[in-house]
Amino acid sequence: MTPITDALDELFLNAEHTMEGLGKEFTSQQFLRKIAQHNQRAYIDLLCACKDNDHPFNTAHKQLGLRLKKVAQSAGYTHDGFETGDYDIFGGPTDKSKYIRKR
Repeated sequence: MTPITDALDELFLNAEHTMEGLGKEFTSQQFLRKIAQHNQRAYIDLLCACKDNDHPFNTAHKQLGLRLKKVAQSAGYTHDGFETGDYDIFGGPTDKSKYIRKR
């Protein structure tokens, strides 16, 4: 295991429960906000694990998005496109993935 994988594993420990709490539809930002809020140490660990990259925040969030896609699919959600027009904490444009429950 790597520090990135360890942090992601901790952040996604209760991912399915978090998705259920968000309802039938949610965006990646809604989900990530919840897991980072409830697992702040793991989120910080993830950022620290990405610190040697030129863009640690973007690298960390890419890893979060990739993991979310896999976990959401396993939990019965499907990727339903993107919402545009949002910005990250540095003011850069970002897309929000939309997820919808299949069952």
